[in-house]
Amino acid sequence: MIDRNPKLPVVQQCSLLGLACSTAYYTPREVPAEDLALMRRIDEWPLDHPFAGIRLLRDLLRPEGFQAGRKSIGTLMARMGIEALYPGRTPLMKAGFLSKQTGPSLTA
Repeated sequence: MIDRNPKLPVVQQCSLLGLACSTAYYTPREVPAEDLALMRRIDEWPLDHPFAGIRLLRDLLRPEGFQAGRKSIGTLMARMGIEALYPGRTPLMKAGFLSKQTGPSLTA
């Protein structure tokens, strides 16, 4: 989209596209190898323990040599789109769907 060797400067190209100039110069950071190894291991756990949340995963990974805190594990789980499954918590209940349903009034 943005040409680095243009006849039109990068600033003007960004303004025509409606982008901030910083997006033209942004280069994403590489994910560290230890984070990739941790993400690979986190990805295997939900198959065996679908109920495992952040704190339980932290405790399960410590004996394997992963020294990560719950916030970093939570960040990686969110990046991977993994959530723990808890009994009785359906997506409809999370969204408040069931509380919005109304039935016949029993009061006279």
